[in-house]
Amino acid sequence: MNIRILTLIVLFLLGSQTLAQSGFILNEDSFYFGATPSESVISRTFYCRSISDDTIRVSSIRTGCGCMIAEPTQFDLLPGDSTAVRIFWDTRNSSGLETRPAYIFTEDSNKPLRIDFSAVCGSPEELDRQLVSLPLKPVFLKKPKSTADIKKSITIRNLTEENIKLSLINTPDKFNIVVPDSLGAAKADRIRISLKSSEWSEYLSDSFTILISVDDNEIQTVTIPLTCSLVKRGSLLTKAKK
Repeated sequence: MNIRILTLIVLFLLGSQTLAQSGFILNEDSFYFGATPSESVISRTFYCRSISDDTIRVSSIRTGCGCMIAEPTQFDLLPGDSTAVRIFWDTRNSSGLETRPAYIFTEDSNKPLRIDFSAVCGSPEELDRQLVSLPLKPVFLKKPKSTADIKKSITIRNLTEENIKLSLINTPDKFNIVVPDSLGAAKADRIRISLKSSEWSEYLSDSFTILISVDDNEIQTVTIPLTCSLVKRGSLLTKAKK
């Protein structure tokens, strides 16, 4: 038998065994945040889905790094059910291309499923902005003085001589984000951000991610952090720990 085919079969069987042992699958095995400013919190939601006929108990989600946490970290998965898990990554001590894994354990298996999160972290000046001009820094939404929605916008400008497409591929939990579908050559538009005043909290931090493409080719990924506080704490993950 062809060695390559035999290798693929072995990998498939090993993967199937792992899934059978864990009793659930993830909707993705990795996520790339792209260019991300340091000194901020970025986040992503992934999903655990049961493929078992029995209830699966997720006993812990471990990141191996104090810079990243998940919530929830323990839950039950009924047969065919799925649960959303949101990770928060404090990029304060991250620089350049960084990858942080998360491991999902169940009570019935000591072989966890793994999901990787990657980002290119740095100051706005260090990050590549060849395709678009965009303020790569946390967007601050100050405390509301009324019950009206809090609104903010940032300018994104196409620096190329081609039309580019913009896709929102990662959305925050409580903020509403509106991104233009495309930008003409050398054109600019606004990304609109809003938050219900009742959702505002000084501990609230989140992010959104945009995929920039030219001629249907994925070219660049950018993540913009969102925050409701300018106070520097020992950890930027205070909100997620409360």
